[in-house]
Amino acid sequence: MGLEEKIKERDLNAESIFVASLLAGLNESGILNQGIINLIGGGTAEFLFKFAKVKGFEVSLFLSL
Repeated sequence: MGLEEKIKERDLNAESIFVASLLAGLNESGILNQGIINLIGGGTAEFLFKFAKVKGFEVSLFLSL
């Protein structure tokens, strides 16, 4: 199955394709690694949490030990 079929079948939006393509490109060029993910993960999570609150999504915080 080609990319065009996957986009249609999965009803993907431009934002999802952009983020996935960006991450794939960074990974393929050797820039993306666990250290980078650790650095940006906290800020990304904070932004997504604020976004969810503004949009009225129900958010459940939990710790996994």
